[in-house]
Amino acid sequence: MVMSFSSFSRLSIWVRILAGGILTALALLISGWVGLPPSLKYIIPLGLILLILFNGLLFKAEGESLAKLGLDLSKTNLLFLPLGLIIGLVAFAINFFIMEGMQGNSLHFNGSMDIPAFMSYALALLPMAATQQFIVRSYCYVKTMEATNVRLATILFGLLFIALHNVFNADIFNAIFLSLSLFVSHLLFSTAFLQSGTLYFAIGIHWGCNVANDHLLVEGLHPTSLVYALPPETAPNDGSGPGILIILLYFLLINTGYIFFGLLIWKWKLLKKWFPGKGQPATGY
Repeated sequence: MVMSFSSFSRLSIWVRILAGGILTALALLISGWVGLPPSLKYIIPLGLILLILFNGLLFKAEGESLAKLGLDLSKTNLLFLPLGLIIGLVAFAINFFIMEGMQGNSLHFNGSMDIPAFMSYALALLPMAATQQFIVRSYCYVKTMEATNVRLATILFGLLFIALHNVFNADIFNAIFLSLSLFVSHLLFSTAFLQSGTLYFAIGIHWGCNVANDHLLVEGLHPTSLVYALPPETAPNDGSGPGILIILLYFLLINTGYIFFGLLIWKWKLLKKWFPGKGQPATGY
């Protein structure tokens, strides 16, 4: 085993990245083949478990460990998970209230929110967010940065992040719009990882965004919603579409939360002082 690990570390970095990609795909395929009962899928997130295992083996083959991703059990790194959760919730809330206000929708408080159901759904979203972050921001991402640079690696894996979401169910305009919004959130997650030195931060933010988007702040009344939006009874229509500048402004405004926190994390030097990650060195764009 030592010889095989030693041989692996001497392979071309692109061959190692390819091996990482194959193992990532294998982890997802195996988790799909096993077909756990729905009640166990969230208790035993097989895909995530395999991704952690394979990433650990890949780093070990190079004499490293998952600490390269800041995934140890130190209090310093673990604190980034709840911090990320809070930032994700607030970031999406900013986007939500701006978007609903621009669309003229009315906002309503749900006084009968099903809190136990919300907690159950929120916990179920954690392994889902972690799985996506492991696919996009783990061994292959780190090694691609080493082989190229941060910008190129982030763009390439941003395309992968978009591909993980089914964006082409709608018309081409909405597909492009959603893809660009996903890329903005990808930049937020990548910045969180690079500046903190731990993947816990990116997982926490992604988790918070999903919890808010899927349950807390939604369009239409849901049992788990805290605030929900309803469209106006009569929607104004002047028969003409918005201009390109209006579309661009709208895009920027409804992603305000992601852009704001992305810039804040990128420039906020105190973040590294108060929460100094122990994994990947902080790297700016």
